[in-house]
Amino acid sequence: MDSGVDLDETLMRTEYDRTIGLLTTLDRPVAVGSNGGLQDPDDTFSFIGDNASKGICEVPAITFHAHPAWSEAHWDDDTDDLETLLRAAAATWRDGAEIVEAQVKKWRLATPRSIWPAPCWVDATGTIVLAGDAFAGPKVEGAHNSGLAAAHALLD
Repeated sequence: MDSGVDLDETLMRTEYDRTIGLLTTLDRPVAVGSNGGLQDPDDTFSFIGDNASKGICEVPAITFHAHPAWSEAHWDDDTDDLETLLRAAAATWRDGAEIVEAQVKKWRLATPRSIWPAPCWVDATGTIVLAGDAFAGPKVEGAHNSGLAAAHALLD
């Protein structure tokens, strides 16, 4: 069935990097950078974030995101093997704190490799809008900004 919506073909070809993450709770707080996060701290991790310092949890919890190349190389690894590898790599950043609980997460469409030149896409009638991190930049900030642009496009 055809929707009748004419999408720009390049919208359908957005490629994404994969990310494997390790979500951990710890037995005690640790300092993760001066602002609660680190970007590209080493060869394994692209991001390390302290969830308690961001105010999204009440217990010490650290999120580790592996670099796209590391994630791609290990994508098909067994989950238990991934957890072992990521725990070992995370030891440097835990300052001796013990992991109480851990979960491995895989995001197949984690980070867009190229960004659409506008913060959202609007069809010719102005009634259909596409938004997300592929439009206004990766991470939650890009998705947020794209969503705001989409809302403004619909309201205008």
